[in-house]
Amino acid sequence: MLSSRLAILFSLIFSVLLLTPGCSKARSTPSPEQPATKKGSRTFNDAARFLAGLPSVEGSSYAALEKDPAWIEYSKTLGASWNRADQKLLAPVRQFQKRELDKPKSRFVFYPFSGPDVIYAQTFFPSAKVMLMAGLEPPGSIVPASAPATRSTTCGL
Repeated sequence: MLSSRLAILFSLIFSVLLLTPGCSKARSTPSPEQPATKKGSRTFNDAARFLAGLPSVEGSSYAALEKDPAWIEYSKTLGASWNRADQKLLAPVRQFQKRELDKPKSRFVFYPFSGPDVIYAQTFFPSAKVMLMAGLEPPGSIVPASAPATRSTTCGL
């Protein structure tokens, strides 16, 4: 009984230490119009922009797919949905972050709830330089843009 209590206490202390937010001046983030550029494969960035309904960067293999009327409508709908979600869900988090977490003491964040809600980790800790994220969902794979577009592709948007 005592050892299980100690294990729980140790886990709590360890989690609190790891959840300490990052510290540093606010870093600039690239806008949707000007994505971050790094050397290496752009496969993930191109796929993410396509799925986010953002216009592709010159040379993207997804550019042709963006001419599909279904993607154009998807992009408009997703943009409007994002604006509503940003105002309703993330604006209060940004206010809380500025009020309660504005002067973080560490640049490391351990976020054990990563996955679809990773946006909250980034909103709570915008100056974090390193994020260690854990989740239960297995990673998927990205369908290459070179795969032929089918009706199921546009239905999946």
